[in-house]
Amino acid sequence: MKRKKIVLSFVIIMACISNVFGADARSDQTSIGEMLQMDKSFYVDRLNQLSNQDPMLLAGSDDFNDFPVFGENVYDVEHKSVAKAFLYSALVPGLGEYYSGSKFKAAAFIAVEAIIWTQYITKHKSGTDMEDDFEVFANEHWSPTSYTEWLIEEYNVVSDQDTSEDFTHTLPEVKNQQYFEMIGKYDQFRAGWNDYDEQQDSSYISPLRNQYNIMRDDANNELNTARTWAMISLANHFLSALDAAFTAKRYNDNRDVFSEVNVRARLAKYNNTRIPQIVFTYKFF
Repeated sequence: MKRKKIVLSFVIIMACISNVFGADARSDQTSIGEMLQMDKSFYVDRLNQLSNQDPMLLAGSDDFNDFPVFGENVYDVEHKSVAKAFLYSALVPGLGEYYSGSKFKAAAFIAVEAIIWTQYITKHKSGTDMEDDFEVFANEHWSPTSYTEWLIEEYNVVSDQDTSEDFTHTLPEVKNQQYFEMIGKYDQFRAGWNDYDEQQDSSYISPLRNQYNIMRDDANNELNTARTWAMISLANHFLSALDAAFTAKRYNDNRDVFSEVNVRARLAKYNNTRIPQIVFTYKFF
């Protein structure tokens, strides 16, 4: 009986010890579980594993990037307006190219435009200066009074506007462009030059008149050259506008994610297993 009591007491003691250590063990297991839940290494390893898979497996996630040309989300890709590029270069050659991302061509068109306008300004100023020179020359060496005296002597009229006489031209009352053109161009006004010699044949051109015509031709040539440069500038605007439009289109084509509607099947590798994938694409630009 005494022996049974000893055995029973031993069993009770062992049971208590077992409960105490069992509780500690369960407590330790709970702590370990909580620690595992808080440990981020699992998720880091998982992300590394996914990054080694086919990119299409990440479709729909923030890490999806099946098109390396994009560094950001596909919807954030900037496209260039072809119409804006055309308009910008139509106004300022090279501006549309700069807008479309082609800085080299922008610099080229701007440089050409600068050269054109430099030539235009130079030639136009030279031409206007020459105009001033031949007008001063005409005022000094061609006399309306001498011309009127000749009309009175030859035709007994004081003006070439007299309808009774067959005059081919009528001298303007103001000294405009037509006035300065006529006095040097037509024989009818030869008597107005200071070196006019009535003994000479009607086809004779006096030295003063000849010099005047040369001065006037030189001025006109300079002004015509200036106008030519202005036309070249218009052509440069047009060519730059066309080029800017094509440059903007190429810029967009190089960044377009999709090309119309496309459905394709493929096999993707996932955890050393190939699984079928169907990819549907649609051009939304």
